[in-house]
Amino acid sequence: MKLLRLFVVVLLGICGPVSLHAQYTNLFSELIPGARAMGLQGAYTAVANDYSSTFYNPAGIVNLHHVNFGFMHTQLPLNRTMDMMAVINPLSLRQAIGVSFGAFTVRDIEARQENSLTPDYTFDTYNRMVWLSYAYRITRFFSFGANVKFLFGKLDKHSSNGTGFDVGAKIALHERVSLGFMAQDIGTSQKWNTSTVEKFDTIYHLGLAVKPEEYLLLTSTIRQVGDEYLWSFGSELVLMQIIKVRSGLQDKNLSYGAGITLQMSSHLFVIVNYAHSSDPLIDGEPIQTFDFNVQLF
Repeated sequence: MKLLRLFVVVLLGICGPVSLHAQYTNLFSELIPGARAMGLQGAYTAVANDYSSTFYNPAGIVNLHHVNFGFMHTQLPLNRTMDMMAVINPLSLRQAIGVSFGAFTVRDIEARQENSLTPDYTFDTYNRMVWLSYAYRITRFFSFGANVKFLFGKLDKHSSNGTGFDVGAKIALHERVSLGFMAQDIGTSQKWNTSTVEKFDTIYHLGLAVKPEEYLLLTSTIRQVGDEYLWSFGSELVLMQIIKVRSGLQDKNLSYGAGITLQMSSHLFVIVNYAHSSDPLIDGEPIQTFDFNVQLF
């Protein structure tokens, strides 16, 4: 219970008065990759201990002491999908690297040159991102990580490409209490073949994670873009050692999810996760996410 009270006190301290209507430039930052993270409504900066750590806080990949592979798929309304996959390889107890791919796709968009019921043609559009991650454990309690990102876009007959960076850190305040920080989209921009250049706002994440009991995780993250703030909170409960149930809150959006860990052999574990939430771009529309995480020992 002392850890639970600590979580509440620190949470109130880092939250303060916040506005819950942040606006993001980078489309990927509006969405929540990974079923576990979605079940926690993106309150993952201080957790970051699976394949999706490359997105939420690259400093977390150094805590993965075995090869990890993960894939996720999210089905959204209006023919939209989001996908992500990542491979993380520990180099030593102090270093780890990762490579990730993410895509947001909209299919069968109708194009018209005039106001008519029949479209002239249909087309697909996408935003894709490949990023390389590196993490280093500086001390037993502190680790640092960074991403180098390459962006690719397509909108009808137009295309774009760009680059950007992320940096993150994790601090262990206690064996059951951790802080996480990430600066996302540092100097990130993309240039279209129309000569238009889009510069993305840097997004700052500050997270706190506490395990008041071995079977309970409480976590929170605040994201800042300029003068705007967005707060999210999540909880995870372990049942029968292999099943985890989750819930999360972000603004007025609720999420829930679950996961199960399957031991296929002494050297292979498979984790399957599911999450249900609301579309952040279309109010009230449900979205569902599935992911698979393979750990090789």
